[in-house]
Amino acid sequence: MVETAINRIDYTHRDYDSIVERCLSHLQSMGLDHLINDYSSEQFIRMIIELVAYISDRDAWTLDYHYNELRYDAATERSSYISFGKLVGYQLQASVAATVDVECTTDVYDTTLYLSKGAQVEFASLPFTIIQDYEIPGDLSFEISLIQGTQHIDSFDTDGTEKFTVTSSRNKAAQNYTPEVRIDTELWEEVDFLVNYGEGKYYELRYLDDSSIQIIFGDGTHGNKVPVGGVCTVTYLVCSEDDGNAFSIGDIVGKAYGEDDSAAVIEVQFENAEAPSGGDSPEDALSARERIAPSVSRQDNLVTPGDYVSYAASYPGILSASIETDPAGKIAKIYLLGEGYAAPSQATLDAIQSEMAERRAEGWSVQLLETTNVFLDITANIHSLSNYDLSAVETQMSQAIYNLFEPAIEAELQRGVGDPIYLSDIFRFLDSQYGVEYVDIIKMSLAPVFDTSNWTAASTPSDFEVFETQTEEVEWSLVYVQISDNFTVLRNGIPETGGSAEIGILYVSDDAEVHFTMPAQTYQPGDVLKVRTKAYNANIQPAEAEFVRVGSLNLTHGYV
Repeated sequence: MVETAINRIDYTHRDYDSIVERCLSHLQSMGLDHLINDYSSEQFIRMIIELVAYISDRDAWTLDYHYNELRYDAATERSSYISFGKLVGYQLQASVAATVDVECTTDVYDTTLYLSKGAQVEFASLPFTIIQDYEIPGDLSFEISLIQGTQHIDSFDTDGTEKFTVTSSRNKAAQNYTPEVRIDTELWEEVDFLVNYGEGKYYELRYLDDSSIQIIFGDGTHGNKVPVGGVCTVTYLVCSEDDGNAFSIGDIVGKAYGEDDSAAVIEVQFENAEAPSGGDSPEDALSARERIAPSVSRQDNLVTPGDYVSYAASYPGILSASIETDPAGKIAKIYLLGEGYAAPSQATLDAIQSEMAERRAEGWSVQLLETTNVFLDITANIHSLSNYDLSAVETQMSQAIYNLFEPAIEAELQRGVGDPIYLSDIFRFLDSQYGVEYVDIIKMSLAPVFDTSNWTAASTPSDFEVFETQTEEVEWSLVYVQISDNFTVLRNGIPETGGSAEIGILYVSDDAEVHFTMPAQTYQPGDVLKVRTKAYNANIQPAEAEFVRVGSLNLTHGYV
């Protein structure tokens, strides 16, 4: 009981005496006064409480120091301190509720307008709530105090209509008016240090080429919205000047923008900002600046290895997958391939759709697109990290990637088709002056197009020959072939439309021979088929077989 009570203490006061008092108060509220009636130095409970207060006070200070520290060393430890902060009651906060004035003017006379506490008003997609009752004479301009709310109201609305309807006693005619809403932007604040709870918030810190710093707050989907084109004031907590690594803020310019209320973002640029000193010399300062990743992102709902596993383990019908990122590195496209290298089943699609809905509910930006009859395209948020230790990065990434693709790898091995999927084919590392910066899953090429312009045909005039190998020095892999023109593969002069007959197509490059085997039949433009390839490391002698080409053959092919 005592331990549970202490663990539930709110430590946000962040000082020793306050934490002790809150512990004592909490014990009293639980009817445990007998434990602290004689709160003397000899009591064991006092030692426990003061130990908790000391550790929490010290770690809370360390939390503030590290969370706002811009050195690379501190940035790498930031995650663990944020975890501690959440454990003892801290959370990331986004926008603070603003109190605003709504100014309304009407020419309706001798009519009193009544506004009730709790009525909503919205301006530029920002919802607000009236915080007290109002009685307003009809011949005056008036101001209404509002506090930011959470409901979405399309317009100034207290009675279900889009405008107030007021009846004048003078002309007995109903007149409408639309209030003019004026938001006092000085009351807006955005903070990126750990204070009261704010769920699902997001911000990004960017170092610009002109030595200024830009901070992007919110993604517009968690109530963190501002008027399009509006201006807001932003505060930023920094560490002390005495630690040799202070961040100095110059002029602060806050700008809110967005094409619609679902994409509104707060952008704050610190102009004339000085980078962290990192030491006493200009060389030290430059070194510290270079060690800071150019983009550091945090989001409460981060993608974790556990999320990777769910994509593969939850769907045994998925045999292969790949992920690509857009140039900005903000989204990942996950390509999934079903049993038999065909389209995923409807049951699998329904299951993935259901999971994507859950991800969206958690704050992900997720789309599900069926790009072709073969591939499934899932777009999901990812995040960037940085690390100097390349071996450590590779180890972490290897485990995360393997967790995702393990079912696909094992399935291919059990089926005896295809080579194992090597991790080097799935992700890559981006080396830069900022260390090893990487995104959780970078890319695995599912169907790259081979450049065959420098390849020569094995024979003429057909450009293709039939081969049967006598050597075991071969490597098998699976290839998708996109047919771009009509052609017919013949076996012994007779067209075949099925069966096990295979015709070899040999391309020769400077360092390899690639042997494609295809069923003998007629192919149409747009046909997609799976073929097997052999890469030979020895001289191959052609077997006696007839191959006739009808029309031209252009192949777009790539390894799976």
